[in-house]
Amino acid sequence: MGKRARPYLHLALGLILFTLIALLPEALFSREARFALATLALMVYWWIARPVHIAVTAFLPIVVNAVFKFAPMDGVLADYFSQIAVLLIGAHILIACFIGSGLDRRLALRVLTLIGPSVKRQLAVWFALAALMSAFLPNAVVAATLCPIAASMVRFSLSDREEPTSTKASFLIQLAIVWGTSLGGFATPLGGAMNLITINYIESYTGTEFMYAAWTLKMLPYILVLCLGICGYMLSIKPDVAALSGSRAYFKGEYRKLGKMKRAELLALVLFTLSVLLAFTRPLYEKLMPELKPYYVFLVAGVAAFFLPGEGKKPLVTWELASKHMNWGLILLFSGGLAAGNLIIVTGAADAVARTLAALNIQSVYLLMLLFAALGMFLANTSSNTAAVAVVIPVVIGITSGMKLDPLPYVFLTSVACNCAYALPTSIRAIPVGYGLDIKYMLKKGMVAIGLTMLMLAVLALVAI
Repeated sequence: MGKRARPYLHLALGLILFTLIALLPEALFSREARFALATLALMVYWWIARPVHIAVTAFLPIVVNAVFKFAPMDGVLADYFSQIAVLLIGAHILIACFIGSGLDRRLALRVLTLIGPSVKRQLAVWFALAALMSAFLPNAVVAATLCPIAASMVRFSLSDREEPTSTKASFLIQLAIVWGTSLGGFATPLGGAMNLITINYIESYTGTEFMYAAWTLKMLPYILVLCLGICGYMLSIKPDVAALSGSRAYFKGEYRKLGKMKRAELLALVLFTLSVLLAFTRPLYEKLMPELKPYYVFLVAGVAAFFLPGEGKKPLVTWELASKHMNWGLILLFSGGLAAGNLIIVTGAADAVARTLAALNIQSVYLLMLLFAALGMFLANTSSNTAAVAVVIPVVIGITSGMKLDPLPYVFLTSVACNCAYALPTSIRAIPVGYGLDIKYMLKKGMVAIGLTMLMLAVLALVAI
């Protein structure tokens, strides 16, 4: 079949898949749930087959809902300008400041000087850094902070190639960041709303306060095993190059040539660092400025950049420069994935899957724990960590308490599983896709990571019971 005909074939196959799911029996899913599942399936297929640009596919929740009306449209539209979309816009303005001032080149050289060109070392360091940061910062903040810096580093190092960000080495570095971010997110309650939701359910069930320190102690064995396992798997993947172009000595020489940091570079770095610090220290000013959440501080800093003088009394960034480097495709991809995931929740599709699990009346506590974990991972990959926790944890508590079991071991392991999302460009996994990560590559490697995680959770479940 010719290349021109392939998009139309994938267009037709996607629509057939959509139709088959939409026509599932009423006994299995409601009309609203069927159309939500069909929309998600169509989006995933088109994201992989790419009959159109991935950003175009991201509009499907609006398009399909406008035609078939199976969810409130206001809620769908709100997902296209969510808190994280605002965060991404602010982050892109700050990245434009990096590029305009030359700070991106300085940071790229500095990273290469410190870490070195070895791809294996790069993977380990980026993974560990992302996991550590996400333990205290929202996952979206960490991914939006590290992914563009890594992309700039690779672009500089492989500048002799036609598309330096389309190499397997680049893909793996982006995967290291987003996988490390996902896994580190459950290490402390500060890592994200999903942890706070779980703690709230635990406190409601026990009737007592659950200390944050106790959460970290409970999660420590899980995070150590999963991080070592996933990082080990990632390091076992053979990249297309063993090392990025250039040597540590070369990068040091190039870095010295840059001389002292210019005013514009310093301002760009200060704005970016200040944004990260404000996101990190949110509890200190929460009562004074209740609406200045971490998602918004990047935009505040970005808007300030238009007024601050850079070099030659020119603004640090202009709208022309910012719009040139604004990755609207990434923002749409994230928003479309968020909308599709929320459709699974609001239409009751996720609840229907959970009810099906409850109706199985499984007596094996070990099998029950693994099914909880599998359901959590499925929802995390198709929607978001927070949505997965909000749907699954009440089911876990309800079923286990009904069986006269202690729900807490099941809650902890399921909460961990709800943070193990690797394969689909939904939630924060859309961010590295915007910096060149191929969706097919992420799906292929992510499915292996999911299987490996289930094996590790199966072992951990034996200890937890």
